[in-house]
Amino acid sequence: EKFLVDTQNSQAQLQDAEIQLKVTQNELLALLGEGTLNPDWTWKRVFVDAPSQIEKFSIDRLEERPEIKAQKLKVSASGRRAYQSLGGVLPSLDASVSYGYSEGIIPVPKTSKFNLSGTLQLTIPLFDRLKDYGEYRALLHQESQAEVELERLRREARANLDSAKTAFTVSYQSAVLREKTMERSRSLYSDNLKRFQRSIVNANELMNDQERLYQSELSSIRGWGDVHNNFTRLCHSVGKSVFHCFN
Repeated sequence: EKFLVDTQNSQAQLQDAEIQLKVTQNELLALLGEGTLNPDWTWKRVFVDAPSQIEKFSIDRLEERPEIKAQKLKVSASGRRAYQSLGGVLPSLDASVSYGYSEGIIPVPKTSKFNLSGTLQLTIPLFDRLKDYGEYRALLHQESQAEVELERLRREARANLDSAKTAFTVSYQSAVLREKTMERSRSLYSDNLKRFQRSIVNANELMNDQERLYQSELSSIRGWGDVHNNFTRLCHSVGKSVFHCFN
């Protein structure tokens, strides 16, 4: 009876796993257009060299983040607008020169005369000066606000980078330990399976080892999943995708 109950429970768990697999495939189909699951996880080979290259993620690379690039352009544009508006506040000086020849009729016909004239004009804004000056000051404040926002983005990016580097390093070390634990648990299960086949241990002890192996495998999978998520976060913290993270 106990064996029958355990068998039926195992079959029910298997059916639940098959249903979850189908749900996951449908989610992948909706997200990526492809529902095929590849059991060979190639990213683990990428992570082998990642800890040694962690120093490449320096503060200088934060300038490659798209929001920082956009904010730097806003600061530059605000400064140019303020500089252009300054022309409406300061006096302007204009000069013009003209020359030519004229033919006289009286007293002597066909006599040419050279004419040269110049104009110097100084314009001092009086009535619009306060309005133009107010616009200039407003643009200066906009430039200051853009600079403050740029500094805020840089500080936030530095904090995210430090946090992402720490999270990735810790999760990688944990994943390596979890994989070693899984290999040790697999070896123990293989040894006890041989003992069970020789009737040295009973079925309960073998089931305990099997459950221990199952939990170790799940822990290892979760560990490498955390590494992948933290690696993605680390790459995004410097404005890169996971495919161009080390470039």
